Amino acid sequence: MMHVIYNPLTSVSDLKKSPMKIIELSKVSGDAVYILNNNKDVGVIVDSDHYKTLVERNAQLTNEVSELSDRIAYLEAELRLLTNDQVYTDEEVRGTETIQADLSAVADE
Repeated sequence: MMHVIYNPLTSVSDLKKSPMKIIELSKVSGDAVYILNNNKDVGVIVDSDHYKTLVERNAQLTNEVSELSDRIAYLEAELRLLTNDQVYTDEEVRGTETIQADLSAVADE
């Protein structure tokens, strides 16, 4: 499938001639401007307000993903607890043998 770019396009030559014109185009269009070299996209220009918005949105989405991951882990644990009917006693988990150790020689931190 061919990828079509609907953003404004400009060449590296135009960028070299007038960089502020390209930044203004980004600001006016409210979108990124793709920079082309030999008809291949090699870069993207956005004005600073648009960039700040992108960074803030990225942080927001990253936070949402983290919260959803935590929620999924919690729900998976709840599901395991609800569907697992086998329960172990403390003695079954730890065993009955106890180990005695002399810790008097260990220094406190």
